[in-house]
Amino acid sequence: MFRRNVFVVVVLLGLILSAAFTSWTQDTSGAGKSSSLSGKSFPPDFTKYTRPSIPGDVIAKPKGSTVLFQPVEVPNSAGGEPDIAINPTNLKQITVHAGFGGWNGNAPNEISTDGGLTWNQIFQIPPPPGAPNTAGCPCDITHDWGMDGNLYGSYLTGNTDVFSASTATQAGTFSYFLIGPNAQLTDFNGTLGGADQPQLKTGPDPFTLPQTDTFVGYSDFGVSPPNERVSASFGTSPPDYTSDNVAGVSTFSAGCVINPGNRVATDPRTGAVYSFYQTCTASTAFNMTIGYKLNRSLDGDTTWTLNGSSTGILVSINNTVQAFAAKFGTVNALFGGIDDVAVNPTTGDVFVVYGGDNGTTDPTTGHDGNALFVRRITFDNSSPTKASVGPQVQISGVGAEAALPAIAVAANGTVGVLYTSFDQFSVDGFPIFTAHFTSSTDGGATFTDQTILTFLSVAKASGVPTDKQRVLGDYQQMKVVNDPPPSNAGSTFYGVFTGNGAALTPTEAANNDAIFFSVLAAPQINLNPNPVAIGPVCEGSTSQSQLEVADTGSDPLQITSITRTSGSTDITLATGPTFPVNISPDANFNFTFSCTPTTVGLKTANFNVASNDPANPNTTVTVTCSTASGTLDVTGSGAFGTASCSGATPPQTLTLDNVGACNLIVTSAMISCADFTLVNPPTFPLTISPDSGVGLTVAFTPTSAGPKSCTLTITSNTGGTPGTTTVVNLTGNTALGSTELTFPTGLTFPPTVIQQSAACSASLGIPVTNSGTCPVQITAVGLTQGSSPADYSLTGLPGLPVNVPAGGQLGAGDLDVVFAPFTLARTSTGTVDVTFVNDPITMTTATTHVPFCGEAVRRGMRILVTQGGVPVSTVKRIELQYAFGPEQPDGDFHTIRTIKHASLQTVTGTAPCPSFEFQQEFGGASDTFQLKDGTYRVKVFLSGVKKSKIVRVNMDECTFTQDVVVAF
Repeated sequence: MFRRNVFVVVVLLGLILSAAFTSWTQDTSGAGKSSSLSGKSFPPDFTKYTRPSIPGDVIAKPKGSTVLFQPVEVPNSAGGEPDIAINPTNLKQITVHAGFGGWNGNAPNEISTDGGLTWNQIFQIPPPPGAPNTAGCPCDITHDWGMDGNLYGSYLTGNTDVFSASTATQAGTFSYFLIGPNAQLTDFNGTLGGADQPQLKTGPDPFTLPQTDTFVGYSDFGVSPPNERVSASFGTSPPDYTSDNVAGVSTFSAGCVINPGNRVATDPRTGAVYSFYQTCTASTAFNMTIGYKLNRSLDGDTTWTLNGSSTGILVSINNTVQAFAAKFGTVNALFGGIDDVAVNPTTGDVFVVYGGDNGTTDPTTGHDGNALFVRRITFDNSSPTKASVGPQVQISGVGAEAALPAIAVAANGTVGVLYTSFDQFSVDGFPIFTAHFTSSTDGGATFTDQTILTFLSVAKASGVPTDKQRVLGDYQQMKVVNDPPPSNAGSTFYGVFTGNGAALTPTEAANNDAIFFSVLAAPQINLNPNPVAIGPVCEGSTSQSQLEVADTGSDPLQITSITRTSGSTDITLATGPTFPVNISPDANFNFTFSCTPTTVGLKTANFNVASNDPANPNTTVTVTCSTASGTLDVTGSGAFGTASCSGATPPQTLTLDNVGACNLIVTSAMISCADFTLVNPPTFPLTISPDSGVGLTVAFTPTSAGPKSCTLTITSNTGGTPGTTTVVNLTGNTALGSTELTFPTGLTFPPTVIQQSAACSASLGIPVTNSGTCPVQITAVGLTQGSSPADYSLTGLPGLPVNVPAGGQLGAGDLDVVFAPFTLARTSTGTVDVTFVNDPITMTTATTHVPFCGEAVRRGMRILVTQGGVPVSTVKRIELQYAFGPEQPDGDFHTIRTIKHASLQTVTGTAPCPSFEFQQEFGGASDTFQLKDGTYRVKVFLSGVKKSKIVRVNMDECTFTQDVVVAF
């Protein structure tokens, strides 16, 4: 009831103040402003840090960092101070903001709908209506998602006032609660223009737990000392801030220059709200003695008290380096970037992270740097409950300089802290930073550190000690969200930090980018590789491969067993590990699998990996085993060519090479004929080791002349299959006489006058030549003829047998067949029979028959009359006349014989006998009118042709003119 009455009063005050709303200006010098204003983080560092990338931007990460969720660069997010919001009902929906500005229109958010793998920029944050001096902002920005499904955000203007808005959809436009035409101030009870570093968190209403309230913690620098305030909106969207109360006072001693870094957290069980902030109790040139204070409201921001103190309890006192004393990593002045607070959503315990002395002198500054520490605050059962502060636990490395912490606690009690460490300088002179995720599963007693990303600063120190250079900004955020059904895998930490995008994408320019990551707040099994491949393995041998089991979550992973569920028994888990095997976060354990194949072929087995991963208590790993074998490769040629004149050809060597990974067993090598022979073959079976070979010599041993072809069959276990055959073709040749000798196809004699009045004959040579490379022996040469008495005889025949050398000719060109006929015959035929040694190996012979043909005739002539080159079918008249001289008068010729109507006759011969045509023969084989010696004239008349044609022919006692052509 009290809170509701306060609500009414605040609303009335808001209505009164709204009339003056539009006259606000950025006046930072008015009354009530304290000298501690120098600790105010406004204005932010608006510098757009960028430079060309250099090779050093990609720094090798320690072993183990690769199993953590791989960080993802959020594009278009240049600038520091990134915040993050995750939809608790749909963990794929994530919103990130980083950097400043955008209120020349709508300012952007970076939105992911796939759990952070990819990002899109959406301009969805309008400037608050009626608010002055918004250009160049929003400045300090934080967002949080409520259980009511709305996304809330708070924004600092150039007037250093806070406005808050919400949207019901991830990509929707944010809306402000309006008082009249103007957006409602979130810091309405604070000093106008005095707010700094607002931080928005959602939580349940302490009186109506299902209701989503929003709380914005900020520092009010309009009073001295600064007040730490929390403003609240109760169950409305857009948020209507009706409560704005003091949660603490940041008292400063003389010389203190710090930003209180007011951070808020909510208890989802009870609706309690916590404020954690800094006070400064002493100061030296470099060190500030800081008192870290925690306060609480159990009634929704109405009353703030803890252990009876309205400003909270002192959690710790530590020496720190902040603000202008020395910049973190020489490039980042710390204005609030050194503390954070979170609540265990199951127990209500509070965990705080804060800076303190790291005990090591930084040579670049000459004094100690900051370490980070965590304390756990528990509560008793009294009414009201009393807070009890636990021991201090250092979470950053010994001597390391660290800052910008963000803390969150998962429902299972896992405490996670995101922070950045300064790791001195690169060879290029740029500060080296590393983003860390460290976690505890024992209530904050011990922590396990995981490296997320190591990167170079985008810029070097400005060289101005008192400026507010902040390459990384004042804060970065991490939150944890329970996985909703049906997964129920536990909780997941989601974080963003300012980093150099070139560390992830070396090809791009070096820019300040928001880098996103996530870690499961539970054991998370990761198998690499899966499947596991073994081999190739030789049959009977053993080979192994390892499975790396890593814990990519934040809680210890316990492997309770690995058992084969199916597949080949040739694959086994090697002996050695004793179960259970415990693996700490960001660590791994290698399990070894063995394969001893009993047969060839691909082996596969599935193994179940049982663990305490809540999402994957049973994970299957597939192990494959490929078997190796010997592999036969035969080199060399089985082509022997043609044997030399001695009948021999050089042997060929074939090499049996084993190009496989295992021993090759050759069981036999067999030739399929007697014409080839293995020379001194090895003893089979023959074993050939990998990358070795054995020669196999083959000789050409022909049993007869002529081309030979057969196969050499090699039997082995090539490819792992016994009895596999490899066939090599063997070829060779020994020249036959029939292939060496060249014979004429036939001998055609001209018409020859029979032995009647004179010894008439015709002779033709028999060109039997050796076109090969070896001599061929001729054993006999004879004639076969059908005439009686014989018309044909041989002359110039050498003594037999005789060798015809390569390129030589039988009889050296003097061997002739003589045609001296006795009997008239249109054809007189026969053959010249040449017998020779055809096979030089077996000495068997062959006989080639060269046909010949001649025509036995009387003295005379054969007349063919043509017209236009075509034989005439019938000639009107042919006159045969005596011609005693070329000047003989035409009337003085004596016609011996006249042939009328002479028809065309055709004689068709079978080779080598010729075919021919004629209209009239005088003498020859068909006409008994034999001509005498002398000169004759043939006069031809054609029907329809007025002029005749005349041809002269001379005759002697052995003449027969076969080609008297009279052409018209």
